[in-house]
Amino acid sequence: VDRLDWKDANYFSFFIGIMLLLTLYLAKYAVSKSSRRIFIFIAFVMLVTMVSLISRGAIVALTIALIYYYRKELLSFRNLGYLLLVAVAVAGLYYSGILEGLIMRFMSEDVQTGSGRTELWKIGLQTFFSKGPLTILFGAGEGQALSMTYMKGEYWSPHSNYLSIMYTYGLIGLFIFCIWLFLLFLNAKTKESRGLILFIAISSMVIVPFTYVPTIWFVMPLIIVWDRRLQGCI
Repeated sequence: VDRLDWKDANYFSFFIGIMLLLTLYLAKYAVSKSSRRIFIFIAFVMLVTMVSLISRGAIVALTIALIYYYRKELLSFRNLGYLLLVAVAVAGLYYSGILEGLIMRFMSEDVQTGSGRTELWKIGLQTFFSKGPLTILFGAGEGQALSMTYMKGEYWSPHSNYLSIMYTYGLIGLFIFCIWLFLLFLNAKTKESRGLILFIAISSMVIVPFTYVPTIWFVMPLIIVWDRRLQGCI
């Protein structure tokens, strides 16, 4: 499996989701109204692009991250105008036909299996737990996760970073990875950092960015150091 960051719709949507969140943060802390409008317009263009790519996992992860980030402001009177603007934009996308593909994807018969992901996960888990106790505890080794899911005469990506890490480093490695993500979220100094970490953690349930997207290891340190000083420089 050789996935490039922008060659697969799911991974491309993953990066768009990160940039969309960062753009909304820029809009919130923009000093001038003109800058804020530009950032909002860019965020809207990226949202339309993500919807067009029809990656359900990225859209769900982005929705949860946005709800977390704006949870205290969603029902405020000051933001009713923005909510109305969003409703008008969604209606415009719907009547233009842009949302048609996305709606069909969410209403399709494969929505319960996640485009076959649940079957892949089942096979992967069966393969993993059929191994010896040492492999279950410490993993099969680097690069071995590509052999955990064999279906229809070929090997498939595990389609979950958590499963990939579990097969590679065992239950102990998976535990350490989950604790690492949890501590990143818990110790984040801003809700901006937490929103990004939440998006990445949820997206990692259905794709494998920490394995197939090396650039994520440049993104994570930037998220960790995000603080009010950076926001003040916008």
